[in-house]
Amino acid sequence: MKWKRWCAALACLLMLSCMTMTVAATPDTEEELTSMETVSKVYSMHISTVQGFIQASPQTPAFWEYPMLRGGEDYVEGMLILRNDSEVSTSLKLSSVSLPYGDAAKLSYLDHLMLTVKDGDTVIYDNTYAHVNDAEGGLHISLPEMTPGEEKVYTIKLRCLYSYGGDETVDAPVLNWNFEAKMLRPLSTQEVGGLPDWVGIILIVAAVTVFLVAAAVIVYAVQMARTFPKDKEVAADEAEKKDEIPVDKDENV
Repeated sequence: MKWKRWCAALACLLMLSCMTMTVAATPDTEEELTSMETVSKVYSMHISTVQGFIQASPQTPAFWEYPMLRGGEDYVEGMLILRNDSEVSTSLKLSSVSLPYGDAAKLSYLDHLMLTVKDGDTVIYDNTYAHVNDAEGGLHISLPEMTPGEEKVYTIKLRCLYSYGGDETVDAPVLNWNFEAKMLRPLSTQEVGGLPDWVGIILIVAAVTVFLVAAAVIVYAVQMARTFPKDKEVAADEAEKKDEIPVDKDENV
């Protein structure tokens, strides 16, 4: 029935208003690190009104998440795939890359790694890895709305400058790419019975208001019904007292 569908929509709206869902995914660094063999990686979102997570597949870091390149080495091009496997629309963005701030040797190594990220034929980042988090000129991946089943593919290229003369097996850090996802709207708020969303919301609010008013009227009527018999009995007692004939105590019988 339609009223059940409207109630479900209202429940989803209330839940959405009380919940800001943010989830992040990072590679599993406890597994054996075979990053240089991992040239493609998928981050898939699984988000609902009650839970959410991002699944990385494979969990082993990709070569750009654990890069070990020698000086002058130019590595293959990899693919980063972001996919919405939820039943609702979501937003997704790269919040940060966990650079080893405080470790001069590792940061120096990253400053010798040239990272190039492309969205199709458009280059969105082309600089050393050490500057990937820069507010201006850094790597910014933001997908404000991804519909269910939608996916986005980025290509990633790494090369190490000839000027690097260190040991990459010592200097290479594990770099977690931290993604954040949020649910935009529950599926049940889409058109119900052919009506636009805003009409449905107004009808739901009106129905709730009418219900609350009716409940208040019923409560008031019950309270009045309980107090009215008492008031009636008091009035009857007072009337009987007025009708009584006074008796003179000194009158001789």
